[in-house]
Amino acid sequence: MNRIATVDQGNGSAKFSLWEVERGDARLSRRRRSSREQWRAPAGLAFLSEWSPEAVVFSSVAGDEARESLAQGLREHVRGALLDELDSGLENRTRTPETVGRDRLLAARGALEIVGRSAIVVDAGTALTVDAVRAAEGVDPAAFLGGAIAPGPDLLARAMAEGAAQLYVVEARPDARALGRDTREALEAGVSVGFVGAARELVRRVAEESGFVDPPLVLTGGARHLLADVSAPGGARVVVEELVERGLLAAAGEHLDGAAWRVAP
Repeated sequence: MNRIATVDQGNGSAKFSLWEVERGDARLSRRRRSSREQWRAPAGLAFLSEWSPEAVVFSSVAGDEARESLAQGLREHVRGALLDELDSGLENRTRTPETVGRDRLLAARGALEIVGRSAIVVDAGTALTVDAVRAAEGVDPAAFLGGAIAPGPDLLARAMAEGAAQLYVVEARPDARALGRDTREALEAGVSVGFVGAARELVRRVAEESGFVDPPLVLTGGARHLLADVSAPGGARVVVEELVERGLLAAAGEHLDGAAWRVAP
């Protein structure tokens, strides 16, 4: 049995998970989230020493400075190998593949591991990403086709408050009304109902322009609760908290064992 830690570093926090891998199946053992302030502190990653993983699989979209800060902490607290920049295993068919965030590629890989077919992948976090991933067909490998990037609800709320003197930050709510009767309700409508509307239209258009027929929607991200009524044209949807981590595990398994590790139920 192998003890593998996955690290998914976002813009404001990082998710740490410990997996026990046996015969190609990975079972979640422990999970923790750390803020930027915590991972920069000398003892902020001490829990990793207690976990004693044999390897850490690391993905970051937080920028070079934040990424290196966390990587340094990982090297100090983990004796095992640090695996960074692993290939997602997907052919990247965008025009500028070097600019595509690794979180998008790994989430797409994770989605394929779950549904086993071409899908629309939605990550509702700081940013809203809506991407298309095509499953392998015959001699054609699995491929990331591209997608859309839009502001997430919190980012949108802050941008409106910073850009207009008379506006202020509100929190997105799943029960927000579209017909706001005062400024606060009107702002909540924009960042809540507007966010849902943007996600729904992007899902529809990305699926249509990808040529997919009745694709499932695979949903992840901290704001996913706002998208309870959003589905792909086929209606099927799967909600997964650790989507990027599943992609990391698949990539790590291929790198270390020659076959993707599956997340056991």
